[in-house]
Amino acid sequence: MNKNAYKLVKKAEKAGWRIETRKSGHLMCFSPNGEDIVTISVSPKDKSSVKKIEAQLRNGGLNI
Repeated sequence: MNKNAYKLVKKAEKAGWRIETRKSGHLMCFSPNGEDIVTISVSPKDKSSVKKIEAQLRNGGLNI
C-alpha cells in the first residue's frame, strides 16, 4: 500500500473508524457513526488516487 494512503487509514482507525480487509484486498473503512463507507484500493497507482481517498474520508467526517 502507498505509504500516504497507509497513513490516512491509520489516522481513520485512531479516530474510531472500523477497517476491514476484503478478499479482493481492498480496505473498507466504516465511519464511527456507521453512515459512511469508504473503499480503498491497497495499491493506489498515483497521487490523485491518494487525494481521492483523503477527500472521501474527509467527506465521511474524518478531520485531516
